[in-house]
Amino acid sequence: MEYYQEVTILQNEEIAENFLLAKAFMQIHLAITAQKKLDEGRCYGITFPHYHELGVGDKIRVFSDSKENMEVLNLNSYLSRLSDYVHLIKPRIVPKARVKGYVKFVRVHPRNSSGCLARRYAKRHNVPIDEATARYQNSEKLCKKPYIIMKSLSNGNRFSLFMDRCYGENVEEGGFNYYGLSEGGFLPDF
Repeated sequence: MEYYQEVTILQNEEIAENFLLAKAFMQIHLAITAQKKLDEGRCYGITFPHYHELGVGDKIRVFSDSKENMEVLNLNSYLSRLSDYVHLIKPRIVPKARVKGYVKFVRVHPRNSSGCLARRYAKRHNVPIDEATARYQNSEKLCKKPYIIMKSLSNGNRFSLFMDRCYGENVEEGGFNYYGLSEGGFLPDF
């Protein structure tokens, strides 16, 4: 991936940074989805330069193979509603001298909560909910990874898109999903 655009969430006292980041990420997801549906071989990946254990930070970098692909993605149009809250830079070439290594962000699917597991077990095995709850009482393992709260446009449900960061020594071939998260590919980290 040779080109990138960076979206920075501007500080705002009235609106939470996570809320604005989720809105911007949703618009980027819609832009990537629109391009992937055209199925013209365009590939877009995303990194979060300020990612940390408590959150994904206030920046999103969107990468592509060419400047033309970045222009076709047309993030300016998708983020126009948020222009008072985000700063978008024009497509730039990746500064190879500043690249520290390679990184990928992958989606994490957390295990369901003990309550969900108990209800499912009770329904499938036709046992009382109390018995099923006792079975899963000590299995509470909450996901501690950073996430972005998303809203499904197909059914209106909200869900948490958990993600994790992995480092690599060099660029490995691999694709990216409709969120721009890695399905094997690494992106420059700078």
